[in-house]
Amino acid sequence: HVDALAGLSVDVKLRLVFKDSRTPDAIVWREPSSVVVHVNDKAVEHVPAGGGYSFLGKAGSAFWLVPQVQKPGVVWAGWNTEALRAGDLKGPVSLQLSAVSGPGSVTVWETAGLGAAQVIYNSRDGLPDTQRVDLGVHAHANWAFSAAGTYHLTFRLEGTLPSGGTATDTRTY
Repeated sequence: HVDALAGLSVDVKLRLVFKDSRTPDAIVWREPSSVVVHVNDKAVEHVPAGGGYSFLGKAGSAFWLVPQVQKPGVVWAGWNTEALRAGDLKGPVSLQLSAVSGPGSVTVWETAGLGAAQVIYNSRDGLPDTQRVDLGVHAHANWAFSAAGTYHLTFRLEGTLPSGGTATDTRTY
């Protein structure tokens, strides 16, 4: 279990970091550039038939899935703003996927009630894509990679300071 995208206030600066919580009693905050997340072949899935998942590509094509719910042998990644407090920022933060480089596309979606997909980020149809995240949130979603290989994902975190100014941080994972 990791929260690949985690907001943290360090010395009155907003930071986008990697929260490594594989050992719950010994959480480690890491610089995103120092981490490689390996998605193995246990994560291979195929795009379902029908229009509900056409945002992933052609029906039947393979993709590598980091799932919204835990799956044995596959990394479980999410995001979290639990370390950000109302004294650090006002209201929700903006979490933007601004760039993807790699051999294929990246799509992040949540499975909502009755199994409907709500796409959050999709490099297939162009970037940037942005979502608002409330303070104190810990969430997981489905992360799909359309081809095997190395990907670099650039995220930007932005929030409003209590003084009314803006704090931002951009990191590549």
